[in-house]
Amino acid sequence: MAISKEEIVLIVSKVLTVQLGIPQPLASGLTESIATYLFEKAIEPTVEAIRDSLSKIQNEQNSVNKEYLRNQGDVLTREELLEKANKDSAKEAGIQIAKSHVDLFMRIRAEFQVGSDEALLSTNINRVSSVPLEVRKQISELQTKFGKIINAIALHIEEKKYESFEQVISDRQSQEQIAVAQKVIMQQLVNADKTFHISCQSLKVAVDFFTALNEYILQEIENCSDTTEESRLILGNAVLVYELTDFVIKYLQAFKIEGIVGINSVKSEIDRKIQRIQTEIQELKNKANKSEIFPELKQNILSNISEREQAVVVMVNAWDEYLGEVKSISDESTGFIKQWIPNLELIRDDAKNQIAVLEVLTIVRVLKSNLMALKTAVTRLETMKLVSLSPDRVRRLLGL
Repeated sequence: MAISKEEIVLIVSKVLTVQLGIPQPLASGLTESIATYLFEKAIEPTVEAIRDSLSKIQNEQNSVNKEYLRNQGDVLTREELLEKANKDSAKEAGIQIAKSHVDLFMRIRAEFQVGSDEALLSTNINRVSSVPLEVRKQISELQTKFGKIINAIALHIEEKKYESFEQVISDRQSQEQIAVAQKVIMQQLVNADKTFHISCQSLKVAVDFFTALNEYILQEIENCSDTTEESRLILGNAVLVYELTDFVIKYLQAFKIEGIVGINSVKSEIDRKIQRIQTEIQELKNKANKSEIFPELKQNILSNISEREQAVVVMVNAWDEYLGEVKSISDESTGFIKQWIPNLELIRDDAKNQIAVLEVLTIVRVLKSNLMALKTAVTRLETMKLVSLSPDRVRRLLGL
């Protein structure tokens, strides 16, 4: 029995998210392409066939990326290519959500009596009782959907980056190269560092997401040649700019760098170990410098101690450098947020004002259209002439 494309889409979506563990926002950007490929080739949508199709698409994307980079004279690592692919998926998912939101916004204002277009913004919609609850819920969930996309993509990007390092820890323990206690400390540091980078990555994804969607909206308007559609797109643009900026403002206001507490906790543990090592080294020096110690043994011990002291210095410097980078990124993020929020608030308020202006403009345009129709009618009336009722015509009409 033949299987429809819609059924293939459902199967592909489930396999990607449930069996292959791909985050929903990323999977949604791949589902249609894979389903179309399987449908056109009449391939049964088995897990293996879906996995092969996914590999094919990823390989083609990598080839395109490599060719693009070759032309640009630049080289990106596998992690950077993965990050780009994930952000592109976030953009596609965001565009689909944005389109659906604008369509719903336009449908509501056409079907329901509301005070103003501003009342249909996600921050206001729940106060509009004339709109059904389920419809209000769809509007109010827009920013939540944006947040889910950003967090899922940031998590997926960073999880992939840490897979190899976590595998090294596991492999070394299995080969008895590290003790359980060492693994615990290493895993704590990896987890804290990953949490820190997921926080930073989410900020990057949020900004890239905002920029990409705004560019898409502007491009749609630039490509429009129909006046009526252009008017609709301009209003849609104002609505989405408001929603996006309001979302990013709230996101930045609630944003905080995670993982630093965990990193400092591991650092404190390492500091205690280094302090104990330094104390033991000093004790060894004191013992080695005693008169009863053989000269040759003393020389060997002090030489070993010197090398260990240098190793400790290298460790301390490495930690200081790492913590310096963490602090630099944290400070840069904080400064970035402080600078962006007032600018985004201005953009948001400007978009809100434009929505109000466009609403009045629509009313004026309708009035102007009616006025022009009236003027045309008046002009036609002016050209109309009454038939002359001459005495002869009257007698003829009366049959006299």
